[in-house]
Amino acid sequence: MKKRGAVGIGTLIVFIAMVLVAAVAAAVLINTSGYLQQRAESTGRQTTKEVATGLQIDKVVGRISGNKIDKMGIYISLQAGGEPIDLSQTKLVLNDQKKLAILEYKDFTRVRISTDMDGKIFNTTLVGTSQNITYDSSVNGTTISLTVSGTLEQDSNGNYVGTLTVTGGSLGTTSVTNANFTISSGYLKVTGNSSNNLIITSGYLETNTGKTLPIKYANLTSPTTLSGSSVSVSGTINSGNLTIASIWNVLDNDNTHFGLIIVQDVDGSLSGDVPTITAGDIAIIVVDTKAIFSDTSGIPTRTTVSVEVKPEFGASGFTAFTTPPSYGIGNNQVIELK
Repeated sequence: MKKRGAVGIGTLIVFIAMVLVAAVAAAVLINTSGYLQQRAESTGRQTTKEVATGLQIDKVVGRISGNKIDKMGIYISLQAGGEPIDLSQTKLVLNDQKKLAILEYKDFTRVRISTDMDGKIFNTTLVGTSQNITYDSSVNGTTISLTVSGTLEQDSNGNYVGTLTVTGGSLGTTSVTNANFTISSGYLKVTGNSSNNLIITSGYLETNTGKTLPIKYANLTSPTTLSGSSVSVSGTINSGNLTIASIWNVLDNDNTHFGLIIVQDVDGSLSGDVPTITAGDIAIIVVDTKAIFSDTSGIPTRTTVSVEVKPEFGASGFTAFTTPPSYGIGNNQVIELK
């Protein structure tokens, strides 16, 4: 009897051990399967995002100058069913088989197509016959009044950097025809400071009439003395100088950046602090090909050029074209390349 009891206890111990091992194995399998399922779902979402989202190139046009294409516009839109894409993180790749150029978006270099452009995206005129309007209160008594807000951070070089939001204001001068504007909104990109002056190298202002005024340069007096590693700027800027130009004047001789012309933007996503293209939006990426392909002062005839618009995520828009044997038209004429 004692021997049979000992055998029974041994069998029970083995059985319990098997149950424990099975339980541990089951727990490991359950945890592993759950983890793999989550990974599979995450990978599936990312794959769907990459496949379903992307940019497409609808058309490419160029302007002829000196028998070369000196400026180019690339019409883009979002792929059907795609998620919104931040164009400020998008890269443009141009390759003429001799030079490969990678360009990025220049902060706040964008305009809306308006009556001032007369439907021509290569119109370099801002207003009237002036290409650049300089507001300098110390020279000609020009009035500047911009209501701004924002926070500037001090970098390692002691410069204050950040973005100021313009919520209103006005610009006026009697020296340029039709150059008095009421400002409704805008942004100023601050890249440094000198004493208590704000130095802005890019930005734009929107007027109440829908006119977009890109900023090429500004040196504006801050409403308060800048001090400390982080300062809030709010109030009215009403002195200094400000150079406003057309988008092509801002991009002139720039071989590293592109700008945007907004064709359709119902939800205002392209006009915000971060230009984001959504379903139904149409934008034109504009570049100074004369500066990019400086060896030939633009794109000559019989040249094959590939164009890739590469977003932060999703499919890239790609196309290629070969310029004709002869442009056959005069300067400042527009040719459709794709």
